[in-house]
Amino acid sequence: MGDKDVRVRVCFLLIGDVDTKSQSFSAEVLIEARWVSTPEEEPFDPKLVVTNLESTVKEKTWENKNVMDLGEGRGKREYHTLSWRLRGVFYENMELKSFPRDIQDLGVRVSSELHASEIQLSVDESRVGTVDPDTFRDGEEWILFNHVETEHVPEESQSEVGRARRVEKGYTAGSVIAMCRVARRTKFFIVNNVMLMFSLVVLSLTCFAFDPGWNTSRISGSMTLLLVAVAFKLSVAGNLPVISYLTYLDAYILGAMLYLCLMTVLFALISPFKEEDYARTIDIGCIIFLMLFIIIFHVIYGIVFFKNTSKKHEEMKRKDQEYEVKIQKLLEKEKAGSKGNSRQGSTKSSAGTNAQKGVALEDVKVDSRPSTAHDVKEEEV
Repeated sequence: MGDKDVRVRVCFLLIGDVDTKSQSFSAEVLIEARWVSTPEEEPFDPKLVVTNLESTVKEKTWENKNVMDLGEGRGKREYHTLSWRLRGVFYENMELKSFPRDIQDLGVRVSSELHASEIQLSVDESRVGTVDPDTFRDGEEWILFNHVETEHVPEESQSEVGRARRVEKGYTAGSVIAMCRVARRTKFFIVNNVMLMFSLVVLSLTCFAFDPGWNTSRISGSMTLLLVAVAFKLSVAGNLPVISYLTYLDAYILGAMLYLCLMTVLFALISPFKEEDYARTIDIGCIIFLMLFIIIFHVIYGIVFFKNTSKKHEEMKRKDQEYEVKIQKLLEKEKAGSKGNSRQGSTKSSAGTNAQKGVALEDVKVDSRPSTAHDVKEEEV
């Protein structure tokens, strides 16, 4: 346990482009860190860092300090609030198994350059992190959920590779991770990818329009469609990062390619049968078999795809509702606490007026009102 308890919250003021291929997103965030000290202590700097920050566009920091006289010989306490407004590009390891109906976490990972023996990072439970949907700039491709989820991850709970890098840089105090979520708009990919592959599958049945004796033309036609499917698969893969697993869209395209391969093999197998009536009977059997394959594949794929991806969407909707309930409880708690605070002594400020009233971490009531982009002072960072 670190010597100084620093409580952290993160507000997403603006979210820009979410880039799937580079696994990054641009955002402007407000990071607030609060701690308590006494006038006798040495000045303390938490030395916060954002470990997944790739590049910085603009940033500004400022600190507010409130001094409270506890009375009755208990001395004084100083309540510090460090605000760090930051705009930049953040790395995020995206989970794409559910692509193109995936949900992505957009996280900001806050750590400290201090050793774990000097600082203990924790989540500021008395105030919630916020996100402003009105400033979301990538709404054509994504849907932004309303909640922000914040958690503290101790250093020993982090991955081996990531922990080794952080320890090498001196980050041993763990991380506070604030995440908002976005869901990809699926309609574009259904129309431009799935429907295109489905049309190739349906068009492949026209190969049976050739006379059974013209199996060379049949094989040529099915091979052409197979090559188109391969080229399309490579085009889709070019829009995604290199990953070691299949997405749901990959599974559909590979299923269509398997169907075209099966059709080509069937044409080759029935080529020795030259008798017209017998060849026609085999053709009818092949058509029925391939149509059943198409129907069964699409029914199974549709059920698995929408059932598995809907679970995450329902979970995010539930988190949105829980987030709204949490905000209401904090606001009610603050309203009740403000009546009690009105009877306490006045608080003196040594660093100017604090925009967040009641910033105590222990026995002083804390402001639980969610911040948005409009709550932050409108000035250029």
